[in-house]
Amino acid sequence: MAVQRFSHAAANALLLLGKNTRPAARQAYDIMADELAKAAGNKVARNWAVYARVLAELWRNGWVNIVGHAPNKAVSAANNGVALDDGDYYTHWLLGYALKTRARFADHYKSTWQKDIELALKHYERARSLLAAERKKAPSAAVAGDLNAVTFDWAETFVYTGDPARAVREMERIIRDPGRAKPADWQDWAYAFALHQVRRYVEAIGICEGLLQAKDANNDIRLVHAACEARSHMAMKASGTAAEFHRRRRPASAAPIEDWEPTWKMALEIERGAFAPDLPAEGEKHWAESLRLARLDESAGDGPSKPIVLRPTEPVLDKKDFRGGAETARKPAKRPARKKAAKKKAAKRKAVKRKPARKSAKRKPARKSPKRRGAKRSAKRKR
Repeated sequence: MAVQRFSHAAANALLLLGKNTRPAARQAYDIMADELAKAAGNKVARNWAVYARVLAELWRNGWVNIVGHAPNKAVSAANNGVALDDGDYYTHWLLGYALKTRARFADHYKSTWQKDIELALKHYERARSLLAAERKKAPSAAVAGDLNAVTFDWAETFVYTGDPARAVREMERIIRDPGRAKPADWQDWAYAFALHQVRRYVEAIGICEGLLQAKDANNDIRLVHAACEARSHMAMKASGTAAEFHRRRRPASAAPIEDWEPTWKMALEIERGAFAPDLPAEGEKHWAESLRLARLDESAGDGPSKPIVLRPTEPVLDKKDFRGGAETARKPAKRPARKKAAKKKAAKRKAVKRKPARKSAKRKPARKSPKRRGAKRSAKRKR
């Protein structure tokens, strides 16, 4: 696997997403849409992968409405990234993430949930295998960190398939590694959520408290924090955490309406969860009941929100730029084989046409002319 780098636009978009704010996410979307509109930017695999992540984050946070079809567009963009570079772990990782995000659209795509999750796991495994091979060939802290990140994201998927115990086991296998570098905050957040799902609430509270010390901590961490406090019979603390969650969602008085958060609703939170439809208490029902116990107030409106409008024309990848990886990328590679097969068929047809003519020549010798037969008869009479 060759060393891959992010374009300047993609690196900026990722930094903006790290701010966990709606204005920054909107800016990241504009940057990547503009970059992919350029002929040069359109041919960079990781540009498509980062664009897919931007779309996924817009959907996951409720910043775009349903008619924008952001989950489908994220999967399509990530597929383009894999088509351009099947050997880059990052394109497979982001395709797995995009598929898992689309599975969060369960209320609208229940029939495809299983397919999306299975395909997501397949691409996570592909990303892990590419990184494992790279680590074996050229060990480095950067490759090890990337492998841990992909593995964490892969493990989180098992929370949504109804096996949170496996998710915790896989995560703790990485956490126990003495050589592990300081993880990104989202990994600890995912671990805290998995602990909540296996009812290890006190441990999850400790992790959330540590994460919330950061000034730019994602406000949604407070949802897990409040839910675990409520489950641990800390009603007053849970109420305070919930109130802080709502306070931070309220916009500044001078903020434009485009920067306001949508009013938090239980239905919105559950809809953005990728839980398998009709799972038992280990899944969606357990999470929803925890939020109810935390008394998160749906009436604590965060102001009228105006969804971010996606551009009507999405960037398109020219099929001639495919270099393998996606289904659509394999088709051009088959053309030479079809040409050879067509030539063989044409040669056979010509041979079949020629053979009957040669056989008929052998079966039917040239007949003698009537004049020669008459001459022979007259010669016999003379004798």
